[in-house]
Amino acid sequence: MPALKIPCPHCDHASEDEFEVFDADAIDAMRCEHCSRQFWFSIMECHRCVHEQVFTWAHQPPSEALTMLTCEACQATFQRSHGFVQEESE
Repeated sequence: MPALKIPCPHCDHASEDEFEVFDADAIDAMRCEHCSRQFWFSIMECHRCVHEQVFTWAHQPPSEALTMLTCEACQATFQRSHGFVQEESE
């Protein structure tokens, strides 16, 4: 399986997560090894089709940003597939 590439939103340089050390389903910050600018990213895994996808932002997004993301493979919203919306209990 190829390593995930995390593109810098400032310069488009891609860093690789070869060892899969970044947490999925969370917003993390990193500094680009090419342009040295900080950016934020999230690695999301769709629980419907198991597709992993990287999202990046030039500025720190609100934590609610994860609930608005959509899987590029199956078009499911991560909001529903990750259970971010609480179900009403009976």
